[in-house]
Amino acid sequence: MHLLVATAVPAERDAVARAFPARGAEVRLPGTVLHRLPDGWDLLAAGVGPARAAASTAAALTAAALDGTPYDLVVSTGIG
Repeated sequence: MHLLVATAVPAERDAVARAFPARGAEVRLPGTVLHRLPDGWDLLAAGVGPARAAASTAAALTAAALDGTPYDLVVSTGIG
């Protein structure tokens, strides 16, 4: 299963990452950086505000689809 968790800011993303024992690898996407963790988890600090969050999340969704590994589940966390 391929999962994306999108947070607003890096501190929130890093808090989610602490739930995993292994450190992830950074994947540079247009306008954002994705943190890829083992077992199919990707973490994204998508940005503050609806436009920035939408653009960053769209970049992650598009990259996954083009790689042939679309996400099975996308979770947007934080105050919304």
